[in-house]
Amino acid sequence: PHNHRVIRFLGFVAFVLLGVRFGLAFEPPRIVSTSPQFWETDVSPSDQKTITVTFDQIMRSGFWDFLGNDTLSPQTHYKTAMGSDLKSFSLDVTLLPGKVYIMALNERGIPGVGFHNDKGISLKPTYLVFRTAGNPSRDDAPPHALSTFPGNGARDVNSATVRAITVSF
Repeated sequence: PHNHRVIRFLGFVAFVLLGVRFGLAFEPPRIVSTSPQFWETDVSPSDQKTITVTFDQIMRSGFWDFLGNDTLSPQTHYKTAMGSDLKSFSLDVTLLPGKVYIMALNERGIPGVGFHNDKGISLKPTYLVFRTAGNPSRDDAPPHALSTFPGNGARDVNSATVRAITVSF
């Protein structure tokens, strides 16, 4: 009985060590690069014709989810490609000047749907946000605060008497 415990323990240690050494551990994929980059501003709408995402692991082909349900995605004809490295994906897009875009990668978070590695583990929902160069249209301009209570920059605000913070746009 004692030998069986030792053998099981050594088998477990070997599995863990091999898993770490050869990537057998079941880790979700991570994004290592994007184009445009996360939170990049002044992206050239005339030069940026493709959105690319590269992962740290080999991914399954045919399974990707660039666009979610409630996102501000660029115009696309859904022409997608997977790189020969099996880690990179691209989506052809048409960007407009002065716009903020939000690409919802695996927004739905459904296992087995969207970007997932060769072991079937999905990318956690991730949002690629960027802004193109140019002046935003009136509809795309950020809101302007008309007034705040307490006033902007107020000091010594008494939390016992102020029950709400109000911002009027």
